[in-house]
Amino acid sequence: MIKDISHALGEISNGNLGVEDIEDYPGEFEQLSEAVNSIKNTLSSIMLNVSETANSVGIGSSELSDATASLAQGTTEQASSVQNIVNEINDVTEEIKKNSKNCTKVQ
Repeated sequence: MIKDISHALGEISNGNLGVEDIEDYPGEFEQLSEAVNSIKNTLSSIMLNVSETANSVGIGSSELSDATASLAQGTTEQASSVQNIVNEINDVTEEIKKNSKNCTKVQ
């Protein structure tokens, strides 16, 4: 009995949550074996939840990274478009100045 419980606790402490449940022992040892099995099952459940949460965080992180890259691409394209508009406005302004000078010469 003690050997089985000691082995199970040793395995659990080493991270082996796949250790087999301890059989129920008579008397006061029954409570001890049930407690060890309960600890193992609770830790297994917690680790499963942690793993699922980490997976969800990884997926969310990947989606956020993709959205950020898309936003950066859009921002770069908009900046380029704005620069083209500024250049065109400058060209039109220069043409207006030339036309204004030519009108002044004609008068």
